[in-house]
Amino acid sequence: MSVHWIRGERAYEIKEKLSNGQTIFIQFQELEDSKDCKNYNICLGIYNKRKHAVVNEDECRITGEAPFLNVYKAIKMFDEIESYVIEDNVRRGDNVRLIACWVDNRRRDAYFKVLSKRGYDFEIFWGKKQLVKRVECTT
Repeated sequence: MSVHWIRGERAYEIKEKLSNGQTIFIQFQELEDSKDCKNYNICLGIYNKRKHAVVNEDECRITGEAPFLNVYKAIKMFDEIESYVIEDNVRRGDNVRLIACWVDNRRRDAYFKVLSKRGYDFEIFWGKKQLVKRVECTT
């Protein structure tokens, strides 16, 4: 499991193949910088074929076929990429704001259950309620 920087998308990404043949990915996509920190949008997806990844999200499809395996793998991947992004930005002297939004209330509740234990809390950001974690650079 390794984190990759995708220059064209300005995103950190981690991708893994699941034992059932599906692919799970997590992306921390860099958004416009504010004056005080770098902002990253968190994206999670599961797909059978790469060409279906965007369609699945646009249509809010539930695509995971093995929920317990997916959650276990997603949490491990999330912890890995989150620590990588934070370390990389803090090393450069940047404060970080990680932002998680959702497409339906079911996902909101699931994200809150997992992310609230990792320092995320609800906040109004860009006019919408989102889960946000702030990390201050201490240099």
